[in-house]
Amino acid sequence: MTTYETQRLLFKQLKRDCSDLSVREYEQAVSVLVQRYNTTIHENRFVVGGAVEFLTYAFLRSAGIECTHRETEHGLILPDGNKISVNGVFQGGAQNVTLMNKRGTGERSWLIPRLFVVSGVGIVYGDQYMVKSVYIHDAGDSIELKKSGLEELISIPDNVLTMNISPKPPTEVADSSLTAGTSVARDILSETQSQMLLQAIR
Repeated sequence: MTTYETQRLLFKQLKRDCSDLSVREYEQAVSVLVQRYNTTIHENRFVVGGAVEFLTYAFLRSAGIECTHRETEHGLILPDGNKISVNGVFQGGAQNVTLMNKRGTGERSWLIPRLFVVSGVGIVYGDQYMVKSVYIHDAGDSIELKKSGLEELISIPDNVLTMNISPKPPTEVADSSLTAGTSVARDILSETQSQMLLQAIR
């Protein structure tokens, strides 16, 4: 049985070695991300999730932590081959969190430790041995950590790197948010110096 010692030591190193400047830069970058791409819009959720993982990768590296980010894989890869994943929780405080989506039927387990980036809290470390099994819920098509499980992790100071993580904008202002697909499409039209298509959407 693994004890996730590598990942737990990583989080201790992050708390010890991150600089004030890197904390401020991370807070600012996450704030811009969630304000610009409201996750109330479903298509933005995967983009924001990937962006938060990449920002967290940069934050870990800024603290001298060796890890690798591969866009084709979920989670960050550590030198010993172990992984740690990142979940954004931007509603404000603890919420239910999807740990993994199930493909097909059958039992699945939470195997990869997480860094939960939680609005109003900071970065929270957690793995399956740190919460009661009753808090890990099979929702049919996914495995979830219940809100009460995340609250349990947050209640232990050693598990938390306190930061000013902004919440996503309220649902009622979602119409003013950018959508990831539209932003990408506009960038491509500009990059390819489109004339007719750009003119048509102005």
